Amino acid sequence: IVEKARRGMTTVMGVVTLFCALQDGMLEHYLVGQARYANSDIPSIFQGVTSGTEKAPKEDSQSCDESAFASAWCDQYFGPFSYVPSVGFSDIEPYFDETGSKVMNQFLCLTDNGYGNSANSWDYPLHVNQIELSFPFAYRHAEAKFKTFSDAKSVSIKLLHDPEHYIKWENGADIQVTYAIPDSSWDDFKARRVLTGRDFDVEGFAVVNHTYGIIGDELMPALFPINAATGKVLGPMVRTPDINPDGSFNGKYLSSKGDKVHCTLENLKSNECKISTDEVVDASEYVRHGSSGGYEGLVYMGANKIIGFIERNGGATLENRGEPGIRVFNIMADPLKFESFAGFYEFEKGACCIADASPIPGSHSKIAVAERSGWPNGKNKLTQGMPNNRVCIIDLHEKDPVTHVFKKNCVANYMNVQDPFDVDGNGVNTFAFSQWTTEQLMITNDHCYIAGTDTNYPGVNQFGLTAEDAPQLQETFDTRWMMVCFHEPVFHKDTHHFPAEPKKFKLSELKDCGKGVPCLAGDICMAVAMKGAQHSRKPLFAATSEVMQEDDSFMYKCMSL
Repeated sequence: IVEKARRGMTTVMGVVTLFCALQDGMLEHYLVGQARYANSDIPSIFQGVTSGTEKAPKEDSQSCDESAFASAWCDQYFGPFSYVPSVGFSDIEPYFDETGSKVMNQFLCLTDNGYGNSANSWDYPLHVNQIELSFPFAYRHAEAKFKTFSDAKSVSIKLLHDPEHYIKWENGADIQVTYAIPDSSWDDFKARRVLTGRDFDVEGFAVVNHTYGIIGDELMPALFPINAATGKVLGPMVRTPDINPDGSFNGKYLSSKGDKVHCTLENLKSNECKISTDEVVDASEYVRHGSSGGYEGLVYMGANKIIGFIERNGGATLENRGEPGIRVFNIMADPLKFESFAGFYEFEKGACCIADASPIPGSHSKIAVAERSGWPNGKNKLTQGMPNNRVCIIDLHEKDPVTHVFKKNCVANYMNVQDPFDVDGNGVNTFAFSQWTTEQLMITNDHCYIAGTDTNYPGVNQFGLTAEDAPQLQETFDTRWMMVCFHEPVFHKDTHHFPAEPKKFKLSELKDCGKGVPCLAGDICMAVAMKGAQHSRKPLFAATSEVMQEDDSFMYKCMSL
């Protein structure tokens, strides 16, 4: 029992219960390994294709080297590029074959929109990359060691394309390739009606089966269905509804300055409206949302149901509504439809945003949510602090009946990962997945999860490091994943993640006992000692015997157990 308590778990009537933890509030776990998809690996379909036109140097532009890495977002390279680079991934999902079987070590990874926003990503083709990924590991058996980073491999590229002309905006706007492409290297993409980062900023992906999935965007924000095997758009986009204080839909919809509905057709055709302004959105019939705040978390729960998490309220009028968290929606997968408001997800202190979300295997109500804050930056700071980048578990059936906030239990911290087997070979037994930003999470089984990065191509150098400072700097610029496992089945669907709240009471209200004064049946006489400084004193309780009750240094109170 003592060992189980030390490790943070016990089993009651066959149900695993979390009740305590070790360091930083987390249960014992271990880093399995890391993998990377190198920026230099360009699939043949993207070779010789112009991209990054807006990344061309301006008159006063400086490279990262020239500016001595004055900004985490400085330009390491200037465009335009003669290829389509990998810009990291915003979501990772399992890959199912034609029979519906999950294919081991293969995943569907959703690219980000390109270079950061709708204005600079009009020549970035949106796609899903089928990735082969592994994390060799043997518990150091026979002193087996593996590469610090295993190499991920692209199996196939699934271009998001709209041959049936489903994607339209309310003002009659069409997709980007009908208006402008950078040059003739895009002729085939134009003919296939390939979507670009001007059309959508894709962030979330919910895979239903081999041939059906839902993409989540943050420029509106909106959802649209695709064939998960080919990338073909299967239906029109569906906008996100606004809600009343009671959670009912009010007939209005969210929109951001990246939404084409705020441009004239003439300006779109001349490629002169790549982004609008907040003021234009405020003057429209739409409810302003931030242009970076859509569906990072999009989760298929089975039974034709998807749960969608708005990433954050930053930059939106929602910031001023006093809501206790970000909005979560119940969504019908097919036909695609917003059904109802599900509740609010409240961030831990210091966090701001949803990074991704993943279903707990076998559960129709439990979801693991990765939430993030700003990342540490600047190598010369006196203290970096501890950014809040955690994985927390919610149950759709467990929320406050008044505030509609989901209960949650945080089980992992990306900045404090135990590495007892020293799989990265550096002799340090703590690992931090510290890259800006992590936007991929997948729970792989009852014990393990995979987390991955969005590189913000060509990379974010938040500490202003050089290759001399950091021999693995390029690997952090590449798309990177880590796999972490717990000793106990933290992600088992029957794990009791939400123990009952302890009863609150005033010590003065408890009945005195001891020295021959008994408690009522069902209560027990407990010795009470106060511990802590004056303003943070807490009572400690211990069961007593009649002999102990003669000790006047304690109070004695009756308590129900």
